[in-house]
Amino acid sequence: MAKTTPVAFDADSARLAELPWRSIGPAVTSGRVVDFAVPEGPKSQIGERLGELFYVASASGGVWKTANGGTTWEPIFDHQGAASIGDIAVAPSSPDILWVGTGENNNQRSSSWGDGVYKSENAGKTWSNMGLKKSEHIGRIIVHPTNPSIVFVAAAGPLWGSGGDRGLFRTTDGGKTWKNVKNIDKYTGFTDVIFDPADPNTIYAASLQRERRPYTYVGGGPGSGIWKSTDAGDTWTRLTEGLPKGDVGRIGLDVSRSSPNIVYATIETKVTGNGAAQGNTEASIYRSDDRGASWQKAGTPFSYPWYMGQIRVDPTNPDRVYFMGVPLQVSTDGGRTFRNTAGASHSDHHAMWIDPTDPDHLIIGCDGGVYISHDRGRTVDFVPNLPSRNTTRSRRTCGSRFTTSTAACRTTAAGAGRVRREIVRASPTLTGFARPAAMVFTRKSIPWIRTPFTASRRAAT
Repeated sequence: MAKTTPVAFDADSARLAELPWRSIGPAVTSGRVVDFAVPEGPKSQIGERLGELFYVASASGGVWKTANGGTTWEPIFDHQGAASIGDIAVAPSSPDILWVGTGENNNQRSSSWGDGVYKSENAGKTWSNMGLKKSEHIGRIIVHPTNPSIVFVAAAGPLWGSGGDRGLFRTTDGGKTWKNVKNIDKYTGFTDVIFDPADPNTIYAASLQRERRPYTYVGGGPGSGIWKSTDAGDTWTRLTEGLPKGDVGRIGLDVSRSSPNIVYATIETKVTGNGAAQGNTEASIYRSDDRGASWQKAGTPFSYPWYMGQIRVDPTNPDRVYFMGVPLQVSTDGGRTFRNTAGASHSDHHAMWIDPTDPDHLIIGCDGGVYISHDRGRTVDFVPNLPSRNTTRSRRTCGSRFTTSTAACRTTAAGAGRVRREIVRASPTLTGFARPAAMVFTRKSIPWIRTPFTASRRAAT
């Protein structure tokens, strides 16, 4: 009898076949949101009011789309090469054209890297990788207001090393080719870029020198600064008048829609009082009333500025400014003083959209997900059905995402070989348990599943 070769048996596959994936959370908060893209026209494609159709970029949860203001969500980036997102942009003249920059740009130890920039021409149904694969972390993407073939990408570059696709890149052919229009050095990339609303040939950009190492974060240096071009990005001038003279860190920019001569910057600067010896930094707000020619120091809101570095101006009031820090903060005097707003939202804010037709309408993104306000932040509605989480250090199912909203599990017998796992939410001191929900799993279907856990917000020093 002829010998036959036995069929190989893959024991792991046989075991895993009995364990289908299914959603088990999040139960308390959503995940870190880094940006929004909100098409502003035409109505035939975006709905009756702005903010019904918008896209959410998650630090490690891909891209999500809603067409009904957050009632339902569709994941539209699950089959691409990276789940960590740094920025998302929609072409103002063609809302079906989307750009996604992969790789979170918040300088965390837990920040995952990406594999370049992607483009969709059908509102997220299909995607093409358009290059810059060695950028690893993308800070901002902007699309020309009338010509969707012109795109700028602020590429921060690798976080844990030098080189890569690092700098300010421009394409004039829809991503077929790229030119690094502002390259500084192997440790300095760009974290922000923005058009002047009145003249797209005038562009502002922010560079950042930084590197993370296993034992510390080297944030800031002589490479960090604010730059301006008045010839569509061909040449650049560093802005210095009135800005800090020494080394600075992360910078965020915004230009007033209603008064484009007014430009705001949040700049990571060294503290001069308590904490100076330890090298602590703070967020300093600077304002220019002459399109960046000169600057004045305004206020100092509360933040970890290497991790949160965004500022937004009310589209109808140039003196009303929102700063995304640990709490969301607002100024009504041009950035000189700030107060907390949106107090019911989670901490650590990274993204915000203000409705240009109704500035009471805000969409807010933070480490806890998405919040929507219709009264300028006095009250907010949490979007509880966005199942996005941060992939950082791991813990068992029901583990906490944040030290500010600790969750734990109690396991009890439920009969017939089943166990009951109850999600219990605790205070930061792990006392005073409340029990909002309970779930029943079979022992067979739930072995030791693990869920993400977010690391500390402070850098390793």
